Amino acid sequence: MIRLRVVGVYYDKSFDAAGLHTIKDLLEAAVKQRTADLERSMQQAETASRVKSEFLAMMSHEIRTPMNGVLGMTSVLLDSPLSQEQRRHAGTIRDSAENLLRIINDVLDFSKLDAKAMEFEVVPFDLHALLDYAIEIVQPKAKSKDIDLKLSLEPDVAQYVRSDPGRIRQVLLNLLGNSVKFTEQGSVTLKVSSACTQNNEVCLRFEIIDTGIGIPEDRLDRLFQSFSQTDASMSRRFGGTGLGLAISKKIIDCMGGVIGVDSSPGCGSTFWFDVPVGPASAADVEGSIRRVEQVHADAALESIAALGRPLQLLVAEDNATNQLVVRSVLAKYGIVPDFAGNGMEAIDAIKLRPYDVVLMDVFMPDMDGLTATKIIRARTGPEARIPIIALTANAFAHDVEQCRQAGMNAHIGKPFRTEELLVALGNAIKGQSMFGVDNTARQELVAAESDTISLPPALDFDAIETFRADAGDEMLQMLIETFTQDATSKLVRLAAIAKATSSPQSTQEAIRLAHSLKSSGAMAGATQLSETAMAIELRLRTHHESITETEVADMQNMFADYSNCLKARGLVA
Repeated sequence: MIRLRVVGVYYDKSFDAAGLHTIKDLLEAAVKQRTADLERSMQQAETASRVKSEFLAMMSHEIRTPMNGVLGMTSVLLDSPLSQEQRRHAGTIRDSAENLLRIINDVLDFSKLDAKAMEFEVVPFDLHALLDYAIEIVQPKAKSKDIDLKLSLEPDVAQYVRSDPGRIRQVLLNLLGNSVKFTEQGSVTLKVSSACTQNNEVCLRFEIIDTGIGIPEDRLDRLFQSFSQTDASMSRRFGGTGLGLAISKKIIDCMGGVIGVDSSPGCGSTFWFDVPVGPASAADVEGSIRRVEQVHADAALESIAALGRPLQLLVAEDNATNQLVVRSVLAKYGIVPDFAGNGMEAIDAIKLRPYDVVLMDVFMPDMDGLTATKIIRARTGPEARIPIIALTANAFAHDVEQCRQAGMNAHIGKPFRTEELLVALGNAIKGQSMFGVDNTARQELVAAESDTISLPPALDFDAIETFRADAGDEMLQMLIETFTQDATSKLVRLAAIAKATSSPQSTQEAIRLAHSLKSSGAMAGATQLSETAMAIELRLRTHHESITETEVADMQNMFADYSNCLKARGLVA
């Protein structure tokens, strides 16, 4: 009797001298059986992991829905009259809910990555804009700790590239947030450089360099592990799940990159990651944005159509040019809005009709949009829950935050794109809130910080042609006539203010008029006049000074150039 043990499996068989060649058959059978057993075990493990991840993802989604309700109603509560103690309790509820929501989002991301269910894309995008956005998001926290937050961009880093901008932004915000959290004094620097790989692929290196507490060498290998922190006391002192770096590592791995850290106690840390990117152009980026916007706009129109009746929309807007633009753009989709000239009229209107959505300008006479929104949210009837979308030329980060705190559901900057407006309407009727800082905010920040302003052409003919395509020749002529009359009267009034004795009231009126010219000028293609009015508005707000006769004369000349360009194009007689 010969007993064989093959790969952990025992076989008993009697052999004669001539039958020993059957041992090879036994070996092959044993290997096949063992391989089949391993495959079944792997399938069972993968199934268990997938079921676990799907359960976590489902539960995370289910929990987020009531959590958004808690956060939304807490914000409404904080905007209502409260005692000091009640406000403190409500603030604690809000902070706790936001912390819980962050944990839920981490678990959802981790479960998606664990189940290989997270989607990645390769699209063209503006890398420089993404970096500015990441810095702007983290800046308030850094400023509150008196930490210098800097961006260092090597000259050879391309502005337009192809990769997954959403995932790069997610990792950047996590690493930047961690560095600011663990840095008590000094600085945090985001440094970006590029290099070519052995395969001649362009690879971007992102480095987040801080002057924080540093990390002991024997604990560096724990950083990118799930639910792990270098010191148990960190979770008590700084909070967090320990999932952020594990998620970042999985994301970078999936993108074909690498991530790591260099650090020592008391000397700060440098977290870095490399990701391969492809080349792109400004035209590629613009085309990609347009395609994505169109897909979202089509989905929004389907949501509006699903109502089974006309969308009931109220537009609170005092500027005649902007009213015309909104009316003309929406008419193409069978949406006929009602209009209110200020916040008080908007409040009266919602008492009379159950609107689906309100588009609310922020700057209006008698009562502004922020005040009107707070009053609407303080009501007890169903109108208190009407989705309100800010439609304003004010797009600074703090302006967007003011809109959110007032109880608005979303923010659209002027001039708006048709697709952007449709998406906001679709999200509003689905109960989704969207806030973000768009390109307008970035342009205004540049204008605020620049000593010199490079002026665009007097007439943006592309804007004119876009409006013509959306609304037709007749509405285009009405737009030009309305804006021309409105701008003429406002410039006359500004000239009178500049010549008169300065007062706080006249400065506020000048700010309002400049703001109006900024938004309506952008809508009508008078971009040079619009951007100059924007710069003047910013100066008046920042320095609390009066508008000058020179500034008014400059705007009058720009308006004259705009009119001449219209004549040259045959758009006016």
